[in-house]
Formats: sequence, C-alpha cells, structure tokens
Amino acid sequence: MYRRLLIPVIFIGGLIVLNNYYSLAVTIYAGAAVILSRTIYVLSRKAGRDRIFGLLFWNRILAECEDYSELPEHPITGTGKINDFVYRFGVYIGKEGIFVSNLSSVRKRKILIFWYKIERIEVWRRKGCAIEHATVILKSGNNFKEIILPWCIDYNDVVPSYIGVSGLKKASE
Repeated sequence: MYRRLLIPVIFIGGLIVLNNYYSLAVTIYAGAAVILSRTIYVLSRKAGRDRIFGLLFWNRILAECEDYSELPEHPITGTGKINDFVYRFGVYIGKEGIFVSNLSSVRKRKILIFWYKIERIEVWRRKGCAIEHATVILKSGNNFKEIILPWCIDYNDVVPSYIGVSGLKKASE
C-alpha cells in the first residue's frame, strides 16, 4: 500500500519545493510534464491501453444491455473479446438471455443480453484449447456487433430456436 503512495507523495513534495524556489508557472509546467510522461508510459504498454480503452469499449458496446446485479448459479469463466480487447468473462445462460460479468473490470459490471437482441451464435473451439467459445452477434439497428464469450455446449439446448446456433454440437447429436 505504501508503494502506491510513494509516487504521489514525491510528486506533491517536488511541486512544493519548486513552488518555494521558482514561480508558480514553473511548478505548473513541471506537474503537467510529469502527468504527461506518466500518461505516455501507461499508453505505451498494452496492458495500460487495454485498461483505459477496454473499459470504454465495454461500456459503449454493451450500453444497450441491461445492468444485472447477480449472475445466477455458477457461470462459466474464461477469456473473450470485444473489438480486439481481451476480457475475462463469467457467462451463464438463462431463460431471459445471456448473463455476462466482466471479471477484468474494476467495477465488475454484470449485464443481461436479451435473446431478442441476438442475431445468431457461432460455437467453436480453438486448437489446443479445452474450453469452447461462442461468437455472439448482436443486432443494433442496421449494425451488428460481435462478442466472443466462453461457452458450454450444454448452453446450446437453452438458446431459443429463432436464434441460429451453428458450430459445435454435443457428441450425441
């Protein structure tokens, strides 16, 4: 905890020292330079970009979905993608739709994607990977949005018949 406080304390202390020996303008310029350099550093790393822009994509793409407080039962967890940003999701299928929890987010926002907003679902498995994934194609006016979610083949039975499910099926089928 103290390591996190070290940089802001040094930053504020440096500004106080600059303010005592130089003008206020120099202090403001130095503070702005430190903040700008930190921003450039964060944006230069993939994890930093994903953290900043990923949250924006998550909120914008799924803004039309309904907030949901709890995921029922035990969701399947795994990685998924929205617009080339990788997230860790918890997914559960219910009668109302697909319950999704963004486990990568600090706020852990949970949403419900209603069945009527889904155009089709394509189930697939990556080579060398034990878990199935599904590409869920959402309707949004004339546009379509793709979300890749962790999936379970048993979920195919719960998906309504008016939504097309293609790809992997159960071994007995």
